[in-house]
Amino acid sequence: MAGDDPTVLELSSGHAAASPSIKLLVDDPIVVNPGEAITLVCVTTGGEPAPSLTWVRSAGVLPEKTVLNGGTLTIPAITSEDAGTYSCIANNNVGNPAKKSTNIIVRGTWPVGLKEDFDWLIGIIRVD
Repeated sequence: MAGDDPTVLELSSGHAAASPSIKLLVDDPIVVNPGEAITLVCVTTGGEPAPSLTWVRSAGVLPEKTVLNGGTLTIPAITSEDAGTYSCIANNNVGNPAKKSTNIIVRGTWPVGLKEDFDWLIGIIRVD
C-alpha cells in the first residue's frame, strides 16, 4: 500500500492505483420545458487507471432517445416521462465507484407519483 490511504494501491509496475472521482458540470435540479434538449456532462477528476463512466436513471432504464458520448448524456426532446434522477457512475475497480446525481424537473408536469396520489385523494373527496 502507498501510505495509509486505503484508496491508493502500489502496482507491480510502480504506478499508484487510485479510486475514481468525478464532477457533474450541471445544476441540481435542472428545470426544463417540455421539448427542450438537455445535456448532462460528467467528467473524471481522478482515478488510476482511468475510470469508465456510466449513466443510470433511478426510475429504470434511460429514455430510448438518449444519446451517450463518453461522459455526456443528451436527451434531444425531453418529455414529462424523462423527468427524474440521473446519476453518473465512475468505476475503475479500485476502491468504491464514484457516483454523482442530478434531478431533472420538466415544467408543467407532476413529479413522479404525485399525480397518482392527487387523483386518489380527489377520488376520496368527491361526493357523487
